[in-house]
Amino acid sequence: AKQLYRVVSDESARHAQPLGPMLKQHMGEVAEVARIRQPLQPLISVDEVQQYRHVMFADATLFRLFEMPFLEGDPATALQAPRSMVLTTDVADIYFPEGDALGKTILWDNHHPYTVTGVVEIPPDTHLSFEILASYSTLDTGAEFAGWPTDAWNPGGQGFRLVYTFVRLVTQEPPPDFGARAMALIERHFGEVRRDEVERRAGTPVLQPVADIHLNSTLLDEMSPGNRNSLVYGLGIIGVLILTIAS
Repeated sequence: AKQLYRVVSDESARHAQPLGPMLKQHMGEVAEVARIRQPLQPLISVDEVQQYRHVMFADATLFRLFEMPFLEGDPATALQAPRSMVLTTDVADIYFPEGDALGKTILWDNHHPYTVTGVVEIPPDTHLSFEILASYSTLDTGAEFAGWPTDAWNPGGQGFRLVYTFVRLVTQEPPPDFGARAMALIERHFGEVRRDEVERRAGTPVLQPVADIHLNSTLLDEMSPGNRNSLVYGLGIIGVLILTIAS
């Protein structure tokens, strides 16, 4: 856990969509990367059951960074193929009340078929809050996402999305010059003008320990509501005062 970090800016919990793969390719301290795209809300249907659900897109490497109990499917391959979907147990019970969701077909907006490749039970102690995860490769291949290139760096284009980017480092200590090196990579590959545009739109990348997200993160665009250490300490002090008065 001490090797897991999230790539954020000074203000937002998200950063540019193509940055993660670039870090994995060119920064030796980064062992693994996984991205999660903020949710869309399509109509998800199986036969007569039709509901608008939140669907997030995640890289196939996500479950190599975060262990989650799979009731069906293989976490190593669940998000590899395009149009794959991993359901939480609550969602799986709605669409497949008799169980055995693995390999079944789900329709996106009554037209595009997806295959259920996993059913997962979300642990109670994680900030990764989702209903359905679809494979990130779908964004590059699915006709429903034409014009949404995941490798685009143009801040004015459809491909420039701010996503949640998680990295596992080779060691526990992050590179002290991480932000400067990440921006230098962007400039080297796409030029100074594009670098300035990315910095203005997304900010300089910063590594935030995943273990700090729950109690020490006040960033915008969080995946799920967090808390603050000051609130925990404040409630603790109130509890001590109540016990003192009672005594």
